[in-house]
Amino acid sequence: MDWMGRCVGNKVRRAMSEAEIGASGLARELGMAEGMLLVRLVAPSTFTVAELILVSAVLDCDVAGLLPCDPRRSICALTGCR
Repeated sequence: MDWMGRCVGNKVRRAMSEAEIGASGLARELGMAEGMLLVRLVAPSTFTVAELILVSAVLDCDVAGLLPCDPRRSICALTGCR
């Protein structure tokens, strides 16, 4: 299930880029240590559901867009789910 963690991390990083917010800014808004956020972005077991909800609120994006998709679907190749 490592692909799920990588997918979520990729989607959060993409949303951070679109929102023009760096790791230190997002960590501050989440009340999370920057080091912990950086681990969450690359670790196979990444964010909790509650953390993803907070991330989506801070980045002003749909939480569903941060969830992993089925890697067997071709759309995953376009959204970075690998």
